[in-house]
Amino acid sequence: MQKKQKNNHTVYWIHFAAIAMLLMCRPMIGHAAIEITPRLTTGVDYTDNYSLANDNPGSEAESEWITRISPGLSVDMDGRHLGLSLNYDPSYTMYDRYSDRDYWEHAASATGTWQATRYMGMTLSYDFSRTEDPIDEEDLTIRRGRNVYDRHRSEARIDYRFGAENTLYALGNYGNLKNEDTTIQDSEEYGGGAGMVYWFNIQWGIDLSIEQNWAKYKEIDDSESIDDFEDSENFKEFSGRLRLNRRFNRKVTGYLQYQHTDHRFDEEIAETNYRIYDGAVGVEYAISSSMDFSIGVHYFVRDLKDSENESETPVNLSLTKRFSQGSVTFSAEGGYDYTTTAAENIGYYVYYGGTLAADYVFTRRFSGDAAITYMYHDYKDEIPSRDDDVYRARCGLSFQLSRWLTARLGYTYNAVESNIEANDYVENRGSLDLIIAPPNPYRF
Repeated sequence: MQKKQKNNHTVYWIHFAAIAMLLMCRPMIGHAAIEITPRLTTGVDYTDNYSLANDNPGSEAESEWITRISPGLSVDMDGRHLGLSLNYDPSYTMYDRYSDRDYWEHAASATGTWQATRYMGMTLSYDFSRTEDPIDEEDLTIRRGRNVYDRHRSEARIDYRFGAENTLYALGNYGNLKNEDTTIQDSEEYGGGAGMVYWFNIQWGIDLSIEQNWAKYKEIDDSESIDDFEDSENFKEFSGRLRLNRRFNRKVTGYLQYQHTDHRFDEEIAETNYRIYDGAVGVEYAISSSMDFSIGVHYFVRDLKDSENESETPVNLSLTKRFSQGSVTFSAEGGYDYTTTAAENIGYYVYYGGTLAADYVFTRRFSGDAAITYMYHDYKDEIPSRDDDVYRARCGLSFQLSRWLTARLGYTYNAVESNIEANDYVENRGSLDLIIAPPNPYRF
């Protein structure tokens, strides 16, 4: 029962912070400029693998046509001390072959900012989505079938500035994943931290932070009680980071960084606790006003209590080039993480990957965009061992047919190749959307 109270207190504090900010900012709402943008999107998707089935016998891929009708609304408020942005896009989704599964999707977000004093500001954000689409841009684990799941995320942050580049901050966050598929565990994560960015002079500065996070996993059953979370999988994680910055000139900044992470499960499985020692060196280079480059080399070791240590040397790289009518970005990354609020909660993993993305405005009415992503995930705690190659690609063309009407034609490719054959799948998806929206928001 103590765990339930602790979790509820976290949720209550987040709600309290949101309500407090709205009450304190209420007197300023009348002095804010308000912009409202309504929209209506209707579209049709075609997928050749409706439930992400693999190629094994008895698991044949099925195609499906999916029609969507989505009214949407954005409200932006900008005041002297207050900013507020609200977006809501419900969508009625209709299937061709499986019309009995028609349902409402929801996507909502809210961000509020309050400049309490000249030096102190507060930001609150909240995101919610409800869908049964098995492809989730933020979750690269595997979700089979079509069952509704809800995802919530919220964050509160306070910043105090005491110089042109110096900041103290504190933050808290909460997120959860709830699934109607009873074979997938619900999970939640919450935590908080604090940090400081301080420059001693024009050349030398430090960036330090500490964070503590908790994760809880629910037993696969129909109960909604937090007491049903499996103690054997719950964990808490503490991390501290120190970064020393050296500005060589106005374009080039180098850094040395060390991060220490202590990952602890419940006492019943304490032998699986571990620490991560992560050192890095890197450079950030503003090549020109239209080109940025950064590179960082990490070396980290996972120190396991009763097993041989594991080490990796990933390289993080980013290059962005902006043109008058578009941009190109290439990024490569590597590191480690832990699966929380994911379709598969399968522990610690090491990842490597890269993305190439571009967008271009060909004419005043015609534009395009494309991106290719590859990620490699090595799930170190899985028995038998598991590693996945994840491929994502997308491209789209947008045509402004009139001041109020835009058409978009899109294509996406999603695939997983795993050393466990049952995890493989390939999906091709095409879409055509019509968006009705005013060329300019309504201002009040």
